[in-house]
Amino acid sequence: MIVMLISFVLDGVFSNILKAPFLPLFSIVSLVVMENYKKSEKNYLINCSILGLLYDLVYTNTLFLNSLYFLLIGFIIMFCFHFLTHRLDIELLGTTLSILLFRTFSFITYKMFYNIPSHLLLPSIYNSIIVNLIYCILIYLLVKKIKLHK
Repeated sequence: MIVMLISFVLDGVFSNILKAPFLPLFSIVSLVVMENYKKSEKNYLINCSILGLLYDLVYTNTLFLNSLYFLLIGFIIMFCFHFLTHRLDIELLGTTLSILLFRTFSFITYKMFYNIPSHLLLPSIYNSIIVNLIYCILIYLLVKKIKLHK
């Protein structure tokens, strides 16, 4: 949970430093990386929901919407990693999938309420991927190193 909270704070810090095209979704990346280190599925999903709720309250003002998104992404990550091993390349694939899902869920929701051109979905996805894949590599290696020393 500590890695998730650090990622949550870094979302706010880096969103003020980095402008488009590098939009951070470090909280989503932390869901992917930390799935390997969960104590139980129930605790992992609770942590996903809490992180989503914090994301709602601090960054978006959409109560429970991102909590639901984070929970759904947590379920999908758990399902995928049930069949796959935790290697860096798989973590990067999981991060890409999670960003794709989060941006798509968000876009569909916004499209229901606002007249947003559909061609903006793909740029929002691939603009987020670069910085988040770099963060995934860093956090994966850092957490793996910390776990090896314990």
